Amino acid sequence: MSRTNEQLHTFSSSVRRPLAVVADPISASGIVRLEEVFEVDTTAGRTRSDLIRRCSNADALIVRSATPVDAALIGASRCLTVIGRAGVGLDNVDLESARRAGITVVNTPDANSVSAAEHAMALLLAVARQIPQARQSMQEGRWDRAAFVGVELSGKTLAILGLGRVGRLVAERANAFGMRIVGYDPYLPATTAVPAYIRRVASVEAATSQADFVTVHMPLTDETRNLIDAHAIANMPQGVRIVNAARGGIVNEPALLAALESGQSAGAGLDVFVTEPATDRRLIDHPRVVATPHIGASTADAQNRAGLQVADAVINAFSDRLRSIA
Repeated sequence: MSRTNEQLHTFSSSVRRPLAVVADPISASGIVRLEEVFEVDTTAGRTRSDLIRRCSNADALIVRSATPVDAALIGASRCLTVIGRAGVGLDNVDLESARRAGITVVNTPDANSVSAAEHAMALLLAVARQIPQARQSMQEGRWDRAAFVGVELSGKTLAILGLGRVGRLVAERANAFGMRIVGYDPYLPATTAVPAYIRRVASVEAATSQADFVTVHMPLTDETRNLIDAHAIANMPQGVRIVNAARGGIVNEPALLAALESGQSAGAGLDVFVTEPATDRRLIDHPRVVATPHIGASTADAQNRAGLQVADAVINAFSDRLRSIA
């Protein structure tokens, strides 16, 4: 056991054992790591009122994307000192309420990156070659080769919106397929070096105006919400294929549906939706859409990394808080 954990055990034995509430499932290895320091309550699957009640005495709260950590939940938590998000985005955490309450918020920005990048590539390939649609036709007893004439990735232009860890991993893989890559990221400092095979531009329109494929790798913020709207899609080449494996709401769903219907877009790969679980079937059931249920990070490798990393981050943040009041 580490020296930090020994100090935490000494603290908890003299006062009380701190409580960590795990509201969404994380890996068993992450639970074991948390149990070195905390009493762990896995409340996944319980009602929100039960979660609020359990969090009232919690020192730490661990979530994934399914649990909203809003002002009501934060306000009901008398002892909460750290919120851990097992994943990249923090859009389900009310950061301002956490700040006002003096709660530290941590996440695992790199745990899911490879899995998310690989899933985006899987969607690119599936959309380009209509793989799910072809499989479905065969299951229905047909052998209709002419109906599934796809396009190659090689030689095509890919616009990557967001050049963070995931975006750059997608670029690396797309480069191996022989794609021309244009990147846009308003948050990445201009002085930040990117690989030479990425041509970096200063606007969404500059990135997408010649793109055969567009893929999104940004957080959902007020600035990125509806970033890909009807105007943006209209300025893309006819037949563009759009992939969103980042966050629902960055691509405007009614605008994308209209583009698919008109032929402005030849296809889309969607892992995320404005409302999840997704209930609007118009996009999901569209014949040129490949849809998956937000599984970009759903690999055993990513889940194990995220569980361990969020446990370590929560333990470190909690120990820092103890040291600050010692």
